[in-house]
This record gives sequence, structure tokens and C-alpha cells, in this order.
Amino acid sequence: NSIIEVENVTFSEPVVFEEDCVSIMNSHFQSDLTVSHGGNGFTWVTNTTIEESLGCLQRRGDAFIGNVSYGRGLGFSAIRGDVKLADVNGQRGIFMDGIDGSVWLEDIESLDIFLATVLGSVSASGIDVLGDDVEFYNVLGDVWIDTLDLSNLPFLGLKLDAMYGDVSVSNSVIGSLDAQIVFGNLQLSSVSIFSFIPASLVDFVFGTVVMQD
Repeated sequence: NSIIEVENVTFSEPVVFEEDCVSIMNSHFQSDLTVSHGGNGFTWVTNTTIEESLGCLQRRGDAFIGNVSYGRGLGFSAIRGDVKLADVNGQRGIFMDGIDGSVWLEDIESLDIFLATVLGSVSASGIDVLGDDVEFYNVLGDVWIDTLDLSNLPFLGLKLDAMYGDVSVSNSVIGSLDAQIVFGNLQLSSVSIFSFIPASLVDFVFGTVVMQD
């Protein structure tokens, strides 16, 4: 496998890495960072600042993004592996589409979050969203959401559409809940829904709906 390791480097121009294994630590990207293609390997970005966008496209292998700040956006598309984000904050949103594995989100601050077509499970905790909705579409595995904070604006909502496993939301504050086509159980525990504009909607839940506290 081809490997590139980057540590303590500052890049002033857009950078594209296409190696199988990409490891980036303690670096500064003043423009865009793109990690694309490659064979079976991994993508590892830690303790790094990206002033523009981070894109991870058509990769085979797991991806880990930890202790990273970004400017204009963070996107993952067509990833054949698991994706984990921990201690990540940015000025714009997080977008993921076509993840063959599972997704973990921990301690995230972002403008919005959009996930679509995840073949594994989704686990999200410590999520602070500042400007738009959190949207999950077409998740085949179970979904666990804990400590989601959408209190920054009254219209921020949690949207869940085509969830094939169980869904659990706990210890969270959201403006509204839109859950449609949930094939498993839907459980809400210690969830505060504080806005009626837009109104919340729960429809086509084929399992059991449980609301506690």
C-alpha cells in the first residue's frame, strides 16, 4: 500500500492526497484539503486546522478525524469503511453520503449535520448545532443520539427519514422532531422539544414508540 505521513507542516495552497494510507498530524492547511481514491488503507487527520474545507471521497478503509477545526465545510462521500469524528468544530456544515460502515460523532460543533445512506449504525453524542437542522436519511443500522443541543435557534430540528433499525434519542434539546418511516423502535428519553414552528411529526413508525421524562 502507498502511504503518506504529514506532521508539523503548513500548506498555503489546496492539497490533494490519493495514497492508500494517509496520516496527517499537527498541521495547518490554509486552503482546502482533499483525500480521495486510494486502495485499502485508512485516513487519519488529528490536531490539525483546515481554514477552508476538508473532503474525503471514494476511499476504502476507516477514517478518523480528531481534534480538528475547519472553515468552509467537511464532507465524506462513498467511503467503504467506518467514519469517526471526535472533537471537531467548524464554521459550516458536515455532510456524509454513501458510508458503507458505521458513523461515530463525538463532541461536534457545526452549522448543520446531514447524513444519507449509511449501511451501518450511527452514534452521535455531544453535538452542538448552531444554524440549521440535523438530518439523517436512509440509515440501515441502529441510531443512538445523546446530548444533542439545537437550542441556538427556535426552528432547528431533528429530521429522521427511512431508519431501518431502532432509534434512541436522549438528554437532548431540539426545536422540533420529524421522524418518518422508522422500521424499528423509537425511544425518546429526557428530550425537550421547545418549538411548535415547525410542528413536530412522527409518522410511519413500525415498531414501538416510547417517550420518557
